[in-house]
This record gives sequence, structure tokens and C-alpha cells, in this order.
Amino acid sequence: MSGHRKISDEERKRIKRDRERERRRKIREDPEKREEQREKEHHKYLRQRKNKQRKLVSEVTEREIRSQRKKWRQYTKSHRDRLRLRSSENAHVPDHLTKQLDGRKEHAIKKSNRMKLKHIEKKEKMKLK
Repeated sequence: MSGHRKISDEERKRIKRDRERERRRKIREDPEKREEQREKEHHKYLRQRKNKQRKLVSEVTEREIRSQRKKWRQYTKSHRDRLRLRSSENAHVPDHLTKQLDGRKEHAIKKSNRMKLKHIEKKEKMKLK
């Protein structure tokens, strides 16, 4: 027999992530490789701009901007949910702390709404001038 053991998909993905993380770390630490990587990314960006795959915000309609932001919010929410689930599996958070966190979240939402209102008022003032 060959002595190879079957590994699960999760294990294979974990190994791949570790190798990729190590490869990126080496690139970051070597100034020449880092500069080379920056150049590659810049050329990729220019190619995407040329092919209209990537647009500047000034070139995008309001509807597309709202749509993209909605996607970002959904991705962020799902990411945070995954992190929350992962952390809840590792440790139990006491109830009094979760209430504090809910209160902070509520405060952050109120502050965000105030900031939005100020921004709208500022825009209206600018239009009047």
C-alpha cells in the first residue's frame, strides 16, 4: 500500500490556507518581492479599468452605488454572524455583557442616524446657497 491517507475537504482547505498565508508572509517580508507584487496588482487594476470591469465612483450611477453598498452590508453582516457563531462555540458570553453590547449597538445606530441627518441638512444648506 502507498501509505497515503485520505484527508477531508476541510483539512485540505486548511492546509491550502496555511500555505497561502505563508507565501504571502514571505512576499511581505522581502522588499523586492513586495514591490513586484505591488506592480502586478497595479497592472491588474489598470487592465480592469481598461476593460470597464472596475469603475471609479464618479463613473457609477447612484443606483449602482446603492446596490454595491447593500451587497457590502450583507457580506459584512454574514461575516460578523460567522465570527459571532465561531466565538460563541469557543466561549459563553455572560448575559450582562450581551446586554451591554446591545446597548452599545443601539447607541451606535442612534449616533449614525444623527450623523446622516446632519449630512442631509448640510447638503440642503449647500443647495440653498
